[in-house]
Amino acid sequence: MGGSEEINKAVLAHGEWKKKLAHAIKSSKVDEWLKTVQDDHACEFGVWLFGPEVPAAEKKGPHFTKVRSLHSQFHKLAS
Repeated sequence: MGGSEEINKAVLAHGEWKKKLAHAIKSSKVDEWLKTVQDDHACEFGVWLFGPEVPAAEKKGPHFTKVRSLHSQFHKLAS
């Protein structure tokens, strides 16, 4: 499923995103980005996951389905 560099970059971006979320919770201040937190296609990982880097055949497999589901749940819970 695509290159490991893209995966690592996307995972690191999610780590930064989680830090922003934790800060928003602690400070009780909602930044503009938080309003789009529900959209699992908008974050860097989502852009990669649903983009052309992941082959169409992989997107039909059980591993992709599981990752997509977990990623969607993460965004729903965060929102």
